[in-house]
Amino acid sequence: LVLVSMVMVVLMGMAAFAVDLGWLYWQATEAQKAAEAAALAGVVHMPAPVGVPWTSSEAHDVAIDVADRNGYQNGGATVVTPSPVPTHTYQLAVEIKTQAPTFFMKVFGVQSVSITREATAETLPPLRLGSDQAFLGEDPECDSDPTCPNGTRDTDLWLATNGDRTPKGQGDPFTPECYGPGPGACSGSNFEFRSPSYWYAIEVPATEAGKSLQVQLYDPGNSPGGVARDRELGAVNNLDWQVRLLEPDQTPANPLDNNVVVCTEHYRNRNHAMYDPATSDAWVNLCPAQVAKSGLYVVEITASGNVDLLNAFSLRARVNGSSNANVAIFGLGSMSIWTPESNSSPEFQLVRLDPVYAGTQLIVELWDPGDLGQPGDIQFLGSLSGVECLVRVRDERGIVVPGMDWQADDGGAGCRIDVAVQEHNNQWVDFMFDIPPTHTCAGSACWSRVRYGFSGTTTDRTTWSARINGGPIHLVP
Repeated sequence: LVLVSMVMVVLMGMAAFAVDLGWLYWQATEAQKAAEAAALAGVVHMPAPVGVPWTSSEAHDVAIDVADRNGYQNGGATVVTPSPVPTHTYQLAVEIKTQAPTFFMKVFGVQSVSITREATAETLPPLRLGSDQAFLGEDPECDSDPTCPNGTRDTDLWLATNGDRTPKGQGDPFTPECYGPGPGACSGSNFEFRSPSYWYAIEVPATEAGKSLQVQLYDPGNSPGGVARDRELGAVNNLDWQVRLLEPDQTPANPLDNNVVVCTEHYRNRNHAMYDPATSDAWVNLCPAQVAKSGLYVVEITASGNVDLLNAFSLRARVNGSSNANVAIFGLGSMSIWTPESNSSPEFQLVRLDPVYAGTQLIVELWDPGDLGQPGDIQFLGSLSGVECLVRVRDERGIVVPGMDWQADDGGAGCRIDVAVQEHNNQWVDFMFDIPPTHTCAGSACWSRVRYGFSGTTTDRTTWSARINGGPIHLVP
């Protein structure tokens, strides 16, 4: 009996250890999941606005709220601490400290055990396509004006959209509702059709907030034969080209969820009853000048009217009446362009790869890039110089062309493909790059460029897309 009593004490202690250990392990797991959920929810609001106290920021409040919803209310024995990561602008760390009560261990005087768990989440900022200056596209008024940014503003491309009945093979994969390689062949249903078709961002830093902001478009009215070389491909009297400007919101990493409309403008074709001649071959104010807010404004483009056309335009932002503003205009996800380049082997800015993208995988997709009259090559330079790639080719329905799934490029340093005459007409050519974990750069050195290596004049209607493979919002190990 004495022996059994002594063993029972040991057995009870072992039971207490086993039960409480499992309980504490479960409590630690729950705290870890709550910290991860709070970090993932709060990081979409990073970086916090300049001038706003951290404890009053959206990122802080959302992280506290999500931790509470998961059973960890900040206060008393539980402390939830969201904090920005000093060396990473787009990261958020959340620490949860709590006390887990015990069961059998109380017999040994252990009433509770302290548990601390933390998680760090990161959101990648939207990739910048085409520009990080206060303009995107040509500005004919700057051809001989030394007061314009960089002297002569000659980017050798126009932003553009086709009509909703222009065949997809004419260089715009998202606006048309139909397929077909050329005029008069627009039929079938385009699975990539979307409305709106394109989005462009205007980033206003805190240094420009409170100043007068004016967003302008060059030649938004479709008047063929003008400076922007708009082109009619058929009867386009019904063109309704809608442009909306949306205010910045509290989720800078996801500009496509902006929903506060500053203004909406409609532009029509020359033959339309509501056509305004003032919208052609001139800079046109998109909205009345307004007090600038820091963050990402979004310009949203929609083409409708059952029309077959090309409408080329440019974008710029003026702060206090000057285009030499510390703001940036860039494409979001995709940039549809027209390149009336008069020189051989031109280079265009493609995507800016800041150090925050180190260690990620970049996917670049070029639509209809080889619709040219002479053979040559396409090569990636700048921050992608020396970075090898894999290449695949897809048809207009997104199906990989037989024998053209991911494979090595056509040789040489970095990423380069040979292009025969009309080789990639009406096709997607995709490029996959592994950005080195050691990737670093600053300023203009972060820009990758695409080079059209053709001996003759390069005139092409094309669309470029770029994205980071995988989720932009993720936990950091």
